[in-house]
Amino acid sequence: MEWEKVVDKIRDLILREIKEELRDFKATISGQLSGFALAIQSINARMESIESRQSNIESELRDITRAID
Repeated sequence: MEWEKVVDKIRDLILREIKEELRDFKATISGQLSGFALAIQSINARMESIESRQSNIESELRDITRAID
C-alpha cells in the first residue's frame, strides 16, 4: 500500500512537470508564430509597395512609348 502512494506521488510530480514544460513550450511557440505573422505582414506590405511602383513604371513607359510614336 505504501509503495502505491509513493508511485502515485512520483507519477503526479512527473505529470505536473510535463504539463508545465508543455505550457512553456506552447507559450514559446505562440510567441514565435506571432513574430512570424508580423514578419509576413511586413513582407506583404513591401511587396504591395513594389508592385505599385512597378505598375507606375510600366505606365510611364507606355506614356513614353506613345510619345515617341
